Amino acid sequence: MDEKQLYSAVKKNPLHLLYFTGNDIYAEEQAVKAISDAVGAQPEIFDIRKMEPERLGEYFYSFSLLGGNRLLILDGFSVSTVPAAAMEYLEDSLADIPEELYLILRNLDQEETRFSVPKGVQKLLALVPGSDSVLFLKKSGYSLTDMISRMAGEYGCRIERGAVDRLIELRGDDSMVLRNEIQKLAAGSGYSLITVSLVNELCVSTVETGVYDMLKLLERGNEKGALEALNTMLLQKAEPIMIAGTLNTAFINIARAKSMKSAGKSLQDMFAMFDYAKNDRKVEIAWKQAERYTADSVQKAVDVLYRLDKDLKSTRNDRNTVLEIAVTELCQCCK
Repeated sequence: MDEKQLYSAVKKNPLHLLYFTGNDIYAEEQAVKAISDAVGAQPEIFDIRKMEPERLGEYFYSFSLLGGNRLLILDGFSVSTVPAAAMEYLEDSLADIPEELYLILRNLDQEETRFSVPKGVQKLLALVPGSDSVLFLKKSGYSLTDMISRMAGEYGCRIERGAVDRLIELRGDDSMVLRNEIQKLAAGSGYSLITVSLVNELCVSTVETGVYDMLKLLERGNEKGALEALNTMLLQKAEPIMIAGTLNTAFINIARAKSMKSAGKSLQDMFAMFDYAKNDRKVEIAWKQAERYTADSVQKAVDVLYRLDKDLKSTRNDRNTVLEIAVTELCQCCK
């Protein structure tokens, strides 16, 4: 089932056995909170990988003996790492799960993108009528902006749509990172309205986000704006070599994306062929940017950055000036 179906089920009759998987930690936490409120019990969380198998029975049945409903979460529930004795115990016991016990088998991975319900878990779910699995995936598009707006609401705030977009640009789609930023922004706004200017003020750009902001200006032919963005990074004490390195990585990724598209390959092929880390947003950005460049302009940009690297390593040159010249040349490549 999906998140919407889960919340509907929780309102009607919480399920006694659920399997949680996915990469959205915040969404999963919200679901646990909803279940906790519905059954009137705070969750007890144990790492199944570290739990002594002989103690599982004690934890499993002690809940029903204490009176009232209980919510037990077995974390790290990857079939390959769960002790065989623990799996055997669950297989023997779940058919007679205590009426007061609500059990969640949890296996979340923020870096993973593909998920399935292992056969071993399917076997366990089949033992309890009405049990199900729930997939929590990182949000995108409207779902992501809506989530950020709801986060702001949790702190009694409103957030401008432009501020939502800017926050995503700076911090990506990791829900836990975004929640931490919203908490900070809410306090900074006096728990009122979170604006674009407040996001820019409090969510300080890293060198990487600063460079990608500069690239957007270059692609629009805004040489003045790009130079101002460069100056801002330099005033924030960003190292010229780090700025150049990030620029170089960006255009290498664009060149690769251009080549992959020409060969009829997909974004997933690019991830696999060049062994990028999962969910590397720079790759997705390059894939989109590749459409805006010709093969010739990408090659010129790479040549500019090659010269920039050599010039930055020369002690005779002023690094800031060398960077400014390179950014001006890149602007011509982007036109």
